[in-house]
Amino acid sequence: MFLYVLLFILVLTCHAEVFKYNGNVPYLQTYFSIPKDKIFGVELSLQDSNYYFLSTECKNCTKSKSINFSKYGFVKTNDSRFTYPHDEITYSGQNYKGSLGTNMFDYKDGETVPIVDTQSKEHFVTAWSGFFGLNFENLWNENWTWEKLFNNITNKKFIVRRGPHYHVLKKTEVDKQGLHGVIATDVDTVKGCGEFTYYDTIDKGITLQGSIKIGENLYPNQKIQFSLDDFSTVPTDMFEKNYKYNMKEEEIPPVEVTFGTQKFSVPKENFMFYIEDYNDMLHVTVGDSKNDIVTLGFDVLSTTCISFAAEGTKMKVGLAAAEVLDDDAKMVPRETGGGTTTPEPNAGAFGLSGTVVMFAIVFLLFD
Repeated sequence: MFLYVLLFILVLTCHAEVFKYNGNVPYLQTYFSIPKDKIFGVELSLQDSNYYFLSTECKNCTKSKSINFSKYGFVKTNDSRFTYPHDEITYSGQNYKGSLGTNMFDYKDGETVPIVDTQSKEHFVTAWSGFFGLNFENLWNENWTWEKLFNNITNKKFIVRRGPHYHVLKKTEVDKQGLHGVIATDVDTVKGCGEFTYYDTIDKGITLQGSIKIGENLYPNQKIQFSLDDFSTVPTDMFEKNYKYNMKEEEIPPVEVTFGTQKFSVPKENFMFYIEDYNDMLHVTVGDSKNDIVTLGFDVLSTTCISFAAEGTKMKVGLAAAEVLDDDAKMVPRETGGGTTTPEPNAGAFGLSGTVVMFAIVFLLFD
């Protein structure tokens, strides 16, 4: 009898959520009604601090399903229209009241649902139905998404093991059909992650202090952030000293990132992308940032697990080496003849047009 009671208590108190997502970028399965008539993919973004959803009124905003909110009986609030920056554009819209739930937090009535109806650039197309922003100014619990993810759990941790990212080498490429990752809350680790070491954040938002070594050039005491949906970027002076247009494989410098005594060596193949549409030219996917922050993107996180742990009102970031799993996306013989363009969202060393960039993001990373 005692065993049955204990098991019953454990079931009642267990709130851990583990979700295996398909594709190159982590997202939440989101719905606006019960029963769930439709499920929408909403991206988790470390660069956004707000959450919002793309409506059918925002024509050509997304390659994915835009959301016809008129069918859900939402009620417009008296709030002023919002304008949220995202990459190089802004989304505008209006707050509504309605129902909202995801696979990682509970469905609830009476939620504020920000609905986008316009964007500042007509030809910007995302692959998602919206964004759950994870960034914040000072306190994690000022962020709506974190509040939802950590609600009613005692072990306030959120882990991302993304696994291999899509990139194209000379003769092989990552199998797009096999791309997937895992996100989890209320657990200390997930399969495929080593032991996490946690670091205090500095400055605003999710920022760590660490060093980065590119080739023989060491850059200590850097502000370092992370991106779940983009390639890595470095400040302009660092970029110009270490990278150039049309590099050869043997010229690509090794990269090592250090936090405390923990070192992460990133294979140079992670930064390589051959482009068939440009005479099979090799591009290095590291981008040029206009600020003083190093952002480690999915080219680094493909071999590194990351965890976000709330302690009081502060957030710590945990890092661990990613272990190779049998079901990770594999390198396969490269497809030729279909044409490939670089998925780098910033022109950087490539000098590519915005049209090429958008084509790449939509048709390579998220197909």
